[in-house]
Amino acid sequence: MSSTEIEALNLPEGEIKTLIDNIKKNYGFDFSGYAIGSFSRRIARFMEVNKITSIAQLTPLIKDKVAFTSFLNAVTVNTTELFRDPSMWVFLKDKILPRLFEKNEKVKIWHAACSSGEEVVSMVILLKELNLLHKAEILGTDINTEILEQAKAATYLSWRLPHYQKNLEVVFPGKKAENYFSKVENKLVFKMDEYKNVRFKNFDLVLDTSFSQFNLVLCRNVLIYFDQEQQENIILKLNGALEPKGYLVLGAQESIDWHKSSDEFMSISNDNKIYRKFKGQ
Repeated sequence: MSSTEIEALNLPEGEIKTLIDNIKKNYGFDFSGYAIGSFSRRIARFMEVNKITSIAQLTPLIKDKVAFTSFLNAVTVNTTELFRDPSMWVFLKDKILPRLFEKNEKVKIWHAACSSGEEVVSMVILLKELNLLHKAEILGTDINTEILEQAKAATYLSWRLPHYQKNLEVVFPGKKAENYFSKVENKLVFKMDEYKNVRFKNFDLVLDTSFSQFNLVLCRNVLIYFDQEQQENIILKLNGALEPKGYLVLGAQESIDWHKSSDEFMSISNDNKIYRKFKGQ
């Protein structure tokens, strides 16, 4: 989106940048690396829903912590589903996980920007079916504290079940998604006894210091919302979180081929955007 298009939404670029500076100063969240077009569209949608007509009106409103939480939930992206891009999960099941668990007594997995947790639930189901869950430690992180609470509760709307089943059928033909959930009114609640090896933590991919050392890091459909400089910073952080010979999984439209540290990775599956950190081999 150009500056002209942003102004058409009553969101001049200069005011957006001032808003970003105020958010960083007051709350520590740094949105300066977000792609300005998509970030502005999300702000515009929040303003429209809340009947806010200008950035000048929005700025004092989000000084209130409750209002800011609502704003943060609106402008951060929380698109996910059970076994999203099922071919990637098939590749993990057949090619990556057996090798990782053969070579490590305990496999540490990080789902960066895990959103409402369907990706974490997918991993738990996958490892359960492979009889490997007891050998795994899984961490889910996200910048959005409210969406993290949903991830912890692993509770979703029941209308999603047919789509969950469609994806699961690709990964495990004949398995029923409903066997992993309890139905409570119009909700699906993941059976929490399978969640014992999972923990969640609030984490900002831009500002926070990275964790270490993981055997597998999934950061899918996140980089596309950042500009190139911030993408490079995040890739460096993910690289630092990986053990030598660990695996990095990105989203279907993402790549590290252009990145300055790309020579530390080899592509394992270009179609599924899976890379292996070969430094230390």
